Amino acid sequence: MVSVTADQIRKRLGLTVADISDEDVLAFREEAVAFLSEEIGKTLNTESCTEAEANAIRNLAAIYCYCKVSGYCTLTHTSLSTHYHKFALYPSNRFPE
Repeated sequence: MVSVTADQIRKRLGLTVADISDEDVLAFREEAVAFLSEEIGKTLNTESCTEAEANAIRNLAAIYCYCKVSGYCTLTHTSLSTHYHKFALYPSNRFPE
């Protein structure tokens, strides 16, 4: 089992603690965990999860971080999460109905 840290999330974007604080990254991690847990019907634990679960959490939290540091994203986190969910869990555009 693996864990998900703030540094791992920042690494996805090549960011440092000077770019975005641990507090912000960890808050986004928790938002990602809450969304993903709801979507898969399983409570995820960032201190003990599978590598696949950790990657999903890291990727979604990194998207949230990108939005914060770039000021570019105008979508809500829910919208971003929904789009990420479709692409991350359903490759080749094979989305469930």
